Order: sequence, then structure tokens, then C-alpha cells
Amino acid sequence: MKQCSSPISVVMSVFNGQRYLREAIDSILDQSFADFEFIIIDDGSTDNTSKIILSYTDPRIRFIKQKNMGLAAALNRGIKLSNGKYIARMDADDISLPCRLEKQYQFMEENQHILALGSAVELIDMNGTHICYASKSTSYSELKRQLPSTPFVHPTVMFRRQVFFQAGGYPESFKWGGEDTVLFNKMAQMGQISNLSEPLLKYRISPYASTRYTVKYRNMLEKLTIKAANGLPISKDEFEQLKDANKKLSLKTKWYIYHLELSMKYLWYSRKPKLARSHLLKALHFNKCSLSALTLLCLSFLPPNYAQSICKTMYNFFQKIYSFNR
Repeated sequence: MKQCSSPISVVMSVFNGQRYLREAIDSILDQSFADFEFIIIDDGSTDNTSKIILSYTDPRIRFIKQKNMGLAAALNRGIKLSNGKYIARMDADDISLPCRLEKQYQFMEENQHILALGSAVELIDMNGTHICYASKSTSYSELKRQLPSTPFVHPTVMFRRQVFFQAGGYPESFKWGGEDTVLFNKMAQMGQISNLSEPLLKYRISPYASTRYTVKYRNMLEKLTIKAANGLPISKDEFEQLKDANKKLSLKTKWYIYHLELSMKYLWYSRKPKLARSHLLKALHFNKCSLSALTLLCLSFLPPNYAQSICKTMYNFFQKIYSFNR
């Protein structure tokens, strides 16, 4: 695993990611654009993550093992050690489609004014089954209007290495989410950003991989990301309050939310009521008194247009209660 000089540096941090790690690594090594280095940081894993990474002999892989420092610190370290003109992000439970790097690299080369570029995604469940497609706006003006919401699906992003350092990198004080939102808000203020409308990554929804936060934590995090993105100081007390609000949900609750979320996506995006009902019954297994699940179960028997409209309203409400981030 030796160092190489390439136009693209793919950077991926892993913490106890053995379940899907091989799929993620293979999807990068099998890219149609082959001239890249692949920096993988094991951020203090206690499972077989390191063993899996070390089983690869591809010279494009650069392996870094460190004590657990958090996602932002791990990514900053990897990017500082990178050689590429462009940085492509990747997560250890997702799958990059074969032409991802080629299409993003070509677009960035042809559009020198674009600082960072994401793409649409194919949402898959924990077993890799297709759910639906999702996308962010391709318009810079629309993305800027939606700030401070993150303009990208994080693992789809490719950005210019120089711009990353000019923006200050990932803020390491944000240890429980929001680090990408702060960085990309700063980039959006520096120049134009965009998304490709074509899905170039399979984005996995999983009760294990997804970090779900309470509404109190989400609201506090949003306030701090706005301050950080605008260069305003954040006190130690504010981060302590954020830490205290970071109430972890039980595994049972995560499974309930996972199945409820999938049911809404099947009703809203895919219009597959039978699959929605299957997940709703599983959600009710974990929360027998869930009014949301019972309501959606009734909606699943309505004509698709009616169900979709009501489900969209419910989904927006549900997102105000729980935030789905990685």
C-alpha cells in the first residue's frame, strides 16, 4: 500500500464498519476512472475493520490507523495527507456506482468555477434492496437559498482540495454531526456548488448506520452550524449544552424509526403500498401504540395520489421530530 500521485484522492473514514466495508472498498477500486489514491482511515475500530482493509493489496490504497478521534478529525487527517487536486468523499456502508469518479472529474474539469459537486443517490435498505431515488437541487441559486441545510448528500461529494483548506476544513468541535453542513455552507459562500442529477451512489439506510437525533438536539445543532458557517465564535458552554442534548435512542427505537421511514419512502416516492405495509407491520412490532404507523397503514389502502399527498405532510412532520444523518 504505497503512496501515489493522482488527480483524485478518495477519502473514507471507518469506525466499526466491517458489515459493509468490502462492498464500499470494491466499489471504489472498480471505478471506470482508475487514476486515484484511496485513503482509508480506521478511526479506532474494535471490530475486523483493519483486518479487512489490510487484506487488499491494491497499491492505490493508503491505510491509516488511529485512535478514535471522530469523523471530522479523521477526514481532516486523511485530506491533509492526500495528493489529489480533487477530494472525493466516501462512506464505509455505501456503494459508488462504476462511473462516479469519471463523471464528477469530467464535470469539475469542464466547470472550473464549481468548487464542490454532489450527485443524486439511489436509496437502498440495510440489505441492499432498492427503495427509491433521491436528489438535491442542481441549481446554485436554489442550493444557496436552502442554506443552512446541507446542499449535498455527504458521501457523494467531490471538491477541490485547495478550496477545502481555504474553507478551514471540517470543524472538529462538531463531534456529533453537522461537520459537513458547516464546511459546505462555507464553500457555498466562497463560490458556486452544484449537484449532478444522475444518481452516482447507492446510499444505505440502516438502523445501525444512521444516527438519529431528538428535535431538541437537532435545533441546537442547526443554530451552532449557522454560527460556525458565518465565522461566529461558539462558547465551550454551548458545546456542553449540545453534548447534554445528544440523547441516544435505544436500539428498539432505531428499528422502529427505520421501518417507519422506509414505509413512508415506499408510499411517497416508490408508490409500493405492499412493501410499505410490510415495514409498517415491523414498525408496529417495535412500537405497538404508534399512531404514525397505524395512520400510514390506513393510508396504504388509499389511491396512490391521496396517500402520497398525506404521506408527504406526515414525512415533513416526522423529520421535525427525528433527524436522519450520518
